[in-house]
Amino acid sequence: MINKLKHGIVFASLFVISVMTPAFSAPQNIELNTEAVIRGKQVMKMESTFWYSPKKIKIESLIKKNASNPNDIKSTIILDSDKKIAYMLTDSTKTAIKIDINSMSNMQGANGNLNSSMLSNPQEVEKKIKEQGGKKVGTENILGYMCDVWQVNVDAVNPETNVKEKAVTKMWLSQELKLPLKVEMTSPSKGSLLSINTKKVKKNVTFSTTFFDIPKGYQITDMNEMLKQMQQQGMKQQPKK
Repeated sequence: MINKLKHGIVFASLFVISVMTPAFSAPQNIELNTEAVIRGKQVMKMESTFWYSPKKIKIESLIKKNASNPNDIKSTIILDSDKKIAYMLTDSTKTAIKIDINSMSNMQGANGNLNSSMLSNPQEVEKKIKEQGGKKVGTENILGYMCDVWQVNVDAVNPETNVKEKAVTKMWLSQELKLPLKVEMTSPSKGSLLSINTKKVKKNVTFSTTFFDIPKGYQITDMNEMLKQMQQQGMKQQPKK
């Protein structure tokens, strides 16, 4: 079972992924280096490297230590757009959690996850944002890339409290890369919930044939199966009427 600390890390990681992978693929091989700040009961800072390909994404993240976690925590996430499956790897224990994209969307909230209906075609990103009520509110140059600034009103789930609340997401979507280079999420009551800033962009990256594979020797736990078992155990423990 996922302990409290690991549970928080899972939510934090998915929270960032949900707004940084709106197309779930990229028109070319790209590497992004980002810094994220997630504000809940604790402030969580995360440095990540995203490797995008037309079919898969790999993210290596370093979550900085705070009051909840006394040490820096490294994690690796691999997403497969064809199979619509994500793997969350913990290198220190050589374990991986397998989760399907529908479950990932449910964990983030049906309306709060911009990724939930944008799983394959980068050219459809703007269309999907509009379908969710998004509006273009300006343009801005980030790291030499002209970005359209989109604003969407959402019901977001705070990754620390798991409480749904009204929020506004602004996404700086690169016209060339079709990927977000900056994201901000705010709510009237909480202020800033999330901020993500891209620090470096590298195009035409070359990947080895095994770059997106799960390393050998990792023990994989299927989260869907784990949740089913927990539900079944809960039903068995319910008192008979």
